[in-house]
This record gives sequence, structure tokens and C-alpha cells, in this order.
Amino acid sequence: MAAPYVKNLIISGGVDFNQSLFFSGESGPTNLSGYTVHSHLRKNNSSTSFKEFDISIPEPSSGELKMFLSAEHTSNLKPGRYVYDILFEKPDQTKSVLLEGSVLVTAGISTGCF
Repeated sequence: MAAPYVKNLIISGGVDFNQSLFFSGESGPTNLSGYTVHSHLRKNNSSTSFKEFDISIPEPSSGELKMFLSAEHTSNLKPGRYVYDILFEKPDQTKSVLLEGSVLVTAGISTGCF
């Protein structure tokens, strides 16, 4: 199995977080039809508590995956560094982590104004 790709993220506390990702191979976009996808945000690799990103695949043949955390969830995150990964389960039930990285959570400056 190949090593996962790395993409680091920044999340502002107190606001919605949205991230679109596109997966492709040598022959074009990865068809995500039938895939099950999970992604957790943890303080560190050994942490037992986590936030789960809401994941959607709007058009499976495009290879696009969307990650979302609501403002309610991001406001409960303490500023600092976290880690995440994205676990894919293919229709044949093989599992792999294709993407991982660190997440910098920043304190929202203006979020208390709304």
C-alpha cells in the first residue's frame, strides 16, 4: 500500500468549515461510487476522543469529496494543533487511508459578534 498523501488544514473556531478534495489517478478522476468514507479529527494519534467530519460525495464519478464541520462543532475545539485522516472503504471492503495531515485550529476573532 502506498503512503497516504498529506494535506494540512486550518479551521477557524466558531464558523462552519468546508473543504472540497478531488481524488484522481493516471486515468482521470477516481470513481468513488460505492465507497464508504470516514474522517476523524483528534488532538493526537493516541487520543480516544474525536470529532467526526461530515463527509459527502456529491458526484461519485468526479472524484470529489466534501468535508464539513458545523460552527457548533468548531466552537467546541480548543485552539491548537490536531491530526486527521480520511479512511476509504472500497466496495470490495478493502480499507485504506488515502489522505492525512495536521489541522491548525485558530480562535475565531469575530465569531462572538454575531
